[in-house]
Amino acid sequence: MSSPIPTDITRAAYSIAEVAAMGVFRKSRLYELINDGTLPARLAGSRRVILADDLAKFIRDLPPVPISGRRRRRLHAVGRPAS
Repeated sequence: MSSPIPTDITRAAYSIAEVAAMGVFRKSRLYELINDGTLPARLAGSRRVILADDLAKFIRDLPPVPISGRRRRRLHAVGRPAS
């Protein structure tokens, strides 16, 4: 009897097209980031792949969006500390 295929396996790597399909960056921007060394990629044969861990770290290290004055005032109005 064969064992069932596990469905909880996380992806180890993504192609450029797959990352672009996630909607984070366009393919052209991904190639720019790879070529300038900002986003690490690996070669799998002739295909470039981005490791899931490298992609997660890259996104996690992006600078946070600053809170605009309007949003800051609204947060302060509902009792949250303004930053």
